Amino acid sequence: NGYMLTAQSGDTGGLTWAEAGGGTIASTAEAEAGTNNTNLITPLRMREGFNASGTAPVYACRAWVNFNGQGTVAIRESGNVSSITDIAVGRFGINFAVAMPDANYAFSGSTGNLGATAAARAVNPDGTYSTTRLDIRTIYTSTSIDDEVINVVIFR
Repeated sequence: NGYMLTAQSGDTGGLTWAEAGGGTIASTAEAEAGTNNTNLITPLRMREGFNASGTAPVYACRAWVNFNGQGTVAIRESGNVSSITDIAVGRFGINFAVAMPDANYAFSGSTGNLGATAAARAVNPDGTYSTTRLDIRTIYTSTSIDDEVINVVIFR
């Protein structure tokens, strides 16, 4: 009916109704950059910001990590991962910086060594599967192994 719900930053009074049309819609470039905090974003612009096409829903990655699992475990880059716990050979705990809403998330992983062509490697769940941590096991032909490159993404 020409109104939209609004809230001001730091406003403790909750949401209010305001006449629509008072704001500027973010451009595709602004949605993709994610740096403009004043323009409005529409569902289409949000989808463009995620670089998605089509009409299927978009589910964002909640956490991801690329780390070295050999020797001293070290995170190369990550999102929403605070640290890696080295549990034992081929066993690692991925600790989330911000907890998941529940433990019903899905994850996928890859593992290997730079330049290696060996196949039959896998990343499996192992131990803790909670809102604050995911334990994984890296396997090479049914044996736990510390690999040089381990990547894990978590979706919810």
